[in-house]
Amino acid sequence: MIRKLLFLAISIAAVISMALSVYAVNTEGTLTVGVLKDARSLDPIVVGDNASAQMYKQIFNSLVTIDKNLEIVPSLATWETEDSKVWIFKLRKGVKFHSGDPLTVEDVIYTYNTVMDPKTSSPNYENLKIIESISKIDDQRVKFTLQYQFSAFLERVYTQRIVSKKEREKDPIAYGLNPVGTGPFKVVSWQKNSQLNLERNEDYWATRPNLKKVILRPIPDPSVALVNLEAGNVDVLMTVLPDDFERVKNNAKLVLDVKPALNYYFLNFNVENKPVSDIRVRKAIYQAVNMDATVASVLGKAGIRAKSSLSPSSWAYNEEVEDYALSYNISNAKELLKQAGYPNGFEITIYTPQDTFRRKIGELMQIQLQAVGIRAKVESLEWASYLPLIDAGKTSMYMMGWNWLTDPDGLIYDIHHSQRESWASNLNSYNGTRFYNAEVDEALEAARKSSDLNERKKLYRKVQDIWFKNYVHIPLYHKVAIVAHSKRVHDFFATPIEDVNLCTPGINVWVD
Repeated sequence: MIRKLLFLAISIAAVISMALSVYAVNTEGTLTVGVLKDARSLDPIVVGDNASAQMYKQIFNSLVTIDKNLEIVPSLATWETEDSKVWIFKLRKGVKFHSGDPLTVEDVIYTYNTVMDPKTSSPNYENLKIIESISKIDDQRVKFTLQYQFSAFLERVYTQRIVSKKEREKDPIAYGLNPVGTGPFKVVSWQKNSQLNLERNEDYWATRPNLKKVILRPIPDPSVALVNLEAGNVDVLMTVLPDDFERVKNNAKLVLDVKPALNYYFLNFNVENKPVSDIRVRKAIYQAVNMDATVASVLGKAGIRAKSSLSPSSWAYNEEVEDYALSYNISNAKELLKQAGYPNGFEITIYTPQDTFRRKIGELMQIQLQAVGIRAKVESLEWASYLPLIDAGKTSMYMMGWNWLTDPDGLIYDIHHSQRESWASNLNSYNGTRFYNAEVDEALEAARKSSDLNERKKLYRKVQDIWFKNYVHIPLYHKVAIVAHSKRVHDFFATPIEDVNLCTPGINVWVD
């Protein structure tokens, strides 16, 4: 009996030992992530596009962050406010930059003041100029005073990562290539358009990252990226073509994660440039393309046709703007072009990023526009060349996409509010349409000041009405969030804002 019990005990111990060895978290692994585009810079003061943010979010922290449910939670600081106009943030103790220097109130003030200086040309300037003043209370606390009450201010705080004043002031350009942050990973090297190499921050103030090394590789072609995933050259892909969904699902070594997302993709017109400065031309382009069929053929199960900047699930959605949608009608398009003085059409370039969805939509538009005499050329550019062209006002037609959190202000203000100071100097901006309407700007600013949901809804409906009846841009699609990864990767999820979350509240990725 004793021998049997001893044997049983040994057997159980062996099983437990095997189980622990199977499920033990590996903290010495390297994760390679395939992303669509490379960052323009790694300095969160001068860039804010999603491609750059996917990379610099691994290096930097904000005062606040979001958890898996998109709820705002403390990060570098806790906060308090009584009226949504004055906000006090208290910094955590013991937080250090990768350089070893401690995080200070001065770093926070420097970060925000630099963004709020128009000379910096920060794309986040328009968002944060709502801040009237920033002042130091003591060594741990900083006070933000806004121009007016703004209940969604924390979402704006989340978007701005905190930089090292000492390190950035040495050389802002060099800082964008080799930055020092407080985040879970620090930069080892960056070969532009090849890969960003990161290593674990061993002195990270929060949960110790499971990953020892991270490689972020831009691979613009999703088909090429998938071959790399299947071959084991990358562990995670942030985009998969809908035609490849079943291919991933049928691969026993891979996982496909698809979730609803908070995004909007659209085609903008720069209304200062001829011939699209004429609303009749913009409407003609709209009617010369069967956009429903075009989007459906390109996106398939990866998204749905957009009807407005906000999705129908948003409380601020204005269903009346659907009345402004123009159906495919070649005769009407030709007549509009004739009225505008272009009976034989014209030449124009459709600019797109290098991602497959928007490039293919551009190519299908190019073919269809030929029927009304518009000779379109499609230019698909890498991100670092694409955005400066838009900022300089040199693109008459171009495609963009946007992600936001839960409050509509994070989308509708950014892409619809005028940015005349930036336009005048051809500087960074989130809105490259050059469309100015005082009523739109006033409504967007009033919506920020109001805490009345019904009042805000009315104001956002007004904005959408003015914007879409002027045909400033054509809604394209809302895309689902798609992630494919090897089964050796644990705790990596698709997120509604298409983030690369490696070590955030509730998430700590590791690999077998």
